[in-house]
Amino acid sequence: MSGLVTVFIGRRGSGKTTLSKKLLDKKPEEMKVMIYDINNEYQDYYKEPFEDWQIFMSKFPDLKNTYLLIEEATIFFDTSDRQEEMKNLLVRARHTQNIIQLNFHSWLSVPKNIFNMCDYVTVFKTNDTIMTVKAKYDYQDLIDVFNEARLSNDGHFHKTISIY
Repeated sequence: MSGLVTVFIGRRGSGKTTLSKKLLDKKPEEMKVMIYDINNEYQDYYKEPFEDWQIFMSKFPDLKNTYLLIEEATIFFDTSDRQEEMKNLLVRARHTQNIIQLNFHSWLSVPKNIFNMCDYVTVFKTNDTIMTVKAKYDYQDLIDVFNEARLSNDGHFHKTISIY
């Protein structure tokens, strides 16, 4: 299995955690799991108690064949130091066979330099406006899926698109 990077963007209650758990259930059995889970929603998948940022990051250099899930990426990326460290992980994802998934609440909170290194984006309903999305991302497929989510009557709408 080759490494990949995906971003989930959706408001609270849109289904990000539910879909994340389904994907974790489908990962190869031999693949390790590491989850930044400040809300303790993934205790069935990652038994370690929530760790502070420095302890969590100290494990990054050795990550290989790992499903890395950052559940609250909006909070996780509150400093530029974290963006730089994550950028290094993202660049090496294919070489290390890591799957990296970043869950955000809003289009505005996704750092552009991080987004540009993603393979896939899964779009859920958000509280963003079309103007917000258009201003930040000049990518018609994303805008189309954002509109599809916005107009859907399904509160758990989600659609994944490739960013190639």
